Amino acid sequence: MRIKKVTIQDMWSFGQGPVTLDLSQQLNVVIGKNNSGKSNIRRALEWFTEHADWFAPETGDYSQDPIDIHQVVNPEAKPGAKLELSVTFTPEEARSMLESTCRAPLPDGLLKSACDGFSQGIELAFDYRWSGRDDRKRKVRWSGQGPIDGVFNPKGLLLAPEVLPLWKQLKNDLRARIVERVSEGITILSGWRKLSDDKVEQLSEWKAPSTSDYDKLRDFERIQRLFQRATRLENATLFPMIQKTVSQKKALNIKWRGRYLPIESFGDGIRHLLLMAFEFARVSGHVFVVEEPETHLHPELQRHLMAIIKKDEDNQFIMTTHSPVLLDAGRAEAVYRVEYNGDESTVSRCNTTGDLYDVLDDLDVRASDLLQANMVIWVEGPTDRMFLKKCFELLRSDLVEKIDYQIVCYGGKLRSHVAFDEGNALVNLLALSRHVAMVCDSDKRTEQDDIDETKKRLEEECKNANGYYWITAGREIENYFPDSVLTSAFRELLSDDEFKVELGQYEKLDEVLLKLVEEPGHGNKWKVDYKNNKIKIMPAMLKHLTLDDLDRFDLRERLDTLVKRIEEANRVVCSEL
Repeated sequence: MRIKKVTIQDMWSFGQGPVTLDLSQQLNVVIGKNNSGKSNIRRALEWFTEHADWFAPETGDYSQDPIDIHQVVNPEAKPGAKLELSVTFTPEEARSMLESTCRAPLPDGLLKSACDGFSQGIELAFDYRWSGRDDRKRKVRWSGQGPIDGVFNPKGLLLAPEVLPLWKQLKNDLRARIVERVSEGITILSGWRKLSDDKVEQLSEWKAPSTSDYDKLRDFERIQRLFQRATRLENATLFPMIQKTVSQKKALNIKWRGRYLPIESFGDGIRHLLLMAFEFARVSGHVFVVEEPETHLHPELQRHLMAIIKKDEDNQFIMTTHSPVLLDAGRAEAVYRVEYNGDESTVSRCNTTGDLYDVLDDLDVRASDLLQANMVIWVEGPTDRMFLKKCFELLRSDLVEKIDYQIVCYGGKLRSHVAFDEGNALVNLLALSRHVAMVCDSDKRTEQDDIDETKKRLEEECKNANGYYWITAGREIENYFPDSVLTSAFRELLSDDEFKVELGQYEKLDEVLLKLVEEPGHGNKWKVDYKNNKIKIMPAMLKHLTLDDLDRFDLRERLDTLVKRIEEANRVVCSEL
């Protein structure tokens, strides 16, 4: 089961204009200031788990009043308060509910049609209306009932009077199963959870189950693996213990580095992650609404947790937070910004980088607070950036630009105006990031040529700042392309199967091309004018570049070192996530 969307109107901090959130993605983040209304979105989802039984009766009117409605509904609400929840089910879930309800095989065509309807969404809605008098009316309703009606009354056939009661009962039974699945399929995890004795007792039972119940042992092993990954305590093992005394004292120890330590000795963050692992590892097809997952967690563990959750494609996650770190993790597929204007809460989806910047302004996150970006790689021009990005894709596809690193062009001619020296009056590159690398063309015409003085200065300053400085082994970064790649690229560009490129280590590509094609045919002039058309031609060259082509000169060694630097800057080894 997955939540498709939720709509809130005139309840909690939300006003008359209905607010609808599309929560259909695997990982959704709701972010905003304190008291902006984030928790009210969590409350709206929680309401359906606590009052799911309202939807079970055949009639939509429900007279009992198990909650004090005045706490959540605006008494001046016109036309009235409303909550709507749309959920979808996989074909397997729909088939299970249908077959267990009908207790008899359904025709394949009817079963497929019903399963398709369930996958498009079934809505549960709650209306609360004021009649103008002291009495109030509540109504619960279903929408999108096509899948249900189609099963029990296919193609709108008229039902015989003696069949009608059975049809109604089966329809209500199916509704009840759907409501039960919604209620059981959503788990609310608050930011302040405690390791209860019940959970310790469960872990103890699952660690050593009876021979007929190995599913519990598999649950325990999944929880332990997820706990190890989330905490990065790779060799830690869980040892729940129940003392055989009158008080039956329960404790959870962790074996780590040869010692048995109570979990309390590891701090609140480790217990926090264990409790999340306890929930996440045991179920699939589940919706987890996590309130403030950053509670007790260092930013490094927050990022690591987000990466682990992103890999859990079996479950859906909705997180409410006011931590910018969860945005920096770059994993969320949908980010919603919640604002409160003094009268009501509003919600908007963040679709652009500018929208995310607005969120950072809400949270009062400033560049001076963050000090610097994680890793910045300075290159001479845009084609150098394109080349490096392609190399990272071939070597480590899990590295993502703007998340794990950022490539910035400084312009080769501007080298004399930049510096890594804090005391230098020139532009200080360390002001943008303390984790830096710089890639420079050697510009050597022969192997014996010296590197110019500006590059030598930058190399020394970069090394003193613990940065990584890379001068190309050839004249320019284009010299890292093997002749076979260049030949394939220009044969395709020029539609000439006989064309052949041979580029020496210290030759310039644009000069070699102009010698090979002195009089280019119609429409081909720009294709051999590499100097003035680098950005257009480079993609054609990169298209033919493969992993095996990275062994030219010192390229593979340089890239491996640069990848290691990126990992160190992010303090997460990407291959372990």
